[in-house]
Amino acid sequence: MAKFDGVIGQLLMTIERSDNEVVFVFQDNRFMFVNAANEKLEVTSVPE
Repeated sequence: MAKFDGVIGQLLMTIERSDNEVVFVFQDNRFMFVNAANEKLEVTSVPE
């Protein structure tokens, strides 16, 4: 899971949620989007 090494140890500032998505916002302005699609979780990190 090296893709998410950038958020390890970063302070989590806010969590936003909607019907099918949860967004984690970290201190260094990184975003992690978690979507529920087709009975699976899809995770996207910006910037990667």
